[in-house]
Amino acid sequence: MIKLLEFISILETIHTTIVNILRDLQMFNPDPTSKRLSALLELMEELSSLNEFLNRTSSISVNDSIRIHIKIGLENLYQKTKNQILSQTISEDPLNNKKFDSNTVYSMLVFCRDQITYYKNIVSQKTFKNMNILNLVFDVVYENLMNDVKSLFEEHFDELYDQSKLNLNLLALAYRLNQFDTEFIEHVPME
Repeated sequence: MIKLLEFISILETIHTTIVNILRDLQMFNPDPTSKRLSALLELMEELSSLNEFLNRTSSISVNDSIRIHIKIGLENLYQKTKNQILSQTISEDPLNNKKFDSNTVYSMLVFCRDQITYYKNIVSQKTFKNMNILNLVFDVVYENLMNDVKSLFEEHFDELYDQSKLNLNLLALAYRLNQFDTEFIEHVPME
């Protein structure tokens, strides 16, 4: 017979495995309409309840756990995608000293739109409806994107005020960013 502490250890291992799967959700790219994801979340809730009962302590809620790991996973995926785009840009043009340009930021804008669309499909499942995941996803990708936009425009600050150096790529990017803000106006923080 399994001792209670061993059983708790097994529960914690299973819980950690489920959390890791959820954190890497986008990399597995599951079908958002699949019932497997709902079953995984239900199993996680049951394990959490059982663990709380056996340990006689409360643990972090399943919703909070999922939100934390989606946030961490998205931040890591954003950086990984940006690094891949930058390394591809350098390999295509080794003489290009400007690693970070408007094309890179535009590619990240497309990445952000794809992530929001992907999670919109997942949120449509009844399991996720009450978790407010879409706002979290938007906040994470938007914050990272705006940090990149800020860096890019700080780098090209002088060009913004000199009409003889008008950078059409920056102008096109500003237009695309405005479209993005308009499309997701209900999520854009007004600061």
